[in-house]
Amino acid sequence: MKVFIKGCFQKIAFQLIHELVDQGFEVFGFDEVDSDDEKFDRYAMVGRNSAFHLENSIEDSSQYEYTYDFTIEDGLCTFKDGEQTVLKIYIDCFDAHEERDQITSEHISKWLASLQQYTSLPDQIHLNGEEVNGVHIIKIE
Repeated sequence: MKVFIKGCFQKIAFQLIHELVDQGFEVFGFDEVDSDDEKFDRYAMVGRNSAFHLENSIEDSSQYEYTYDFTIEDGLCTFKDGEQTVLKIYIDCFDAHEERDQITSEHISKWLASLQQYTSLPDQIHLNGEEVNGVHIIKIE
């Protein structure tokens, strides 16, 4: 199966690449990469994997079974099943530099990698935390 990740070298998106490749997916990614930034280092770590392909442009997303977009302005990402947006994921009070959140980011990427297994999803999910603390997933109708 083909999966597309826009903004693929952001921290959680990069972890998601590894999860999906480990599950046997063919992953296509798009991101702005400069030779002197952290994104380039991440590309160097995954670029040799034959199951990962860095795209030069964003093409028609209908060729992918699933699409994750980490470039949205008001949230972590969206998840699309084909052409239909299924989820919009928000993370509140998340600091990737704190040790306790390192585990959380790994759990989030593992959960994101498993989304294609669900046949239906509730309208709202709190993965951890309550109110403004934690991960909130909102189903798009």
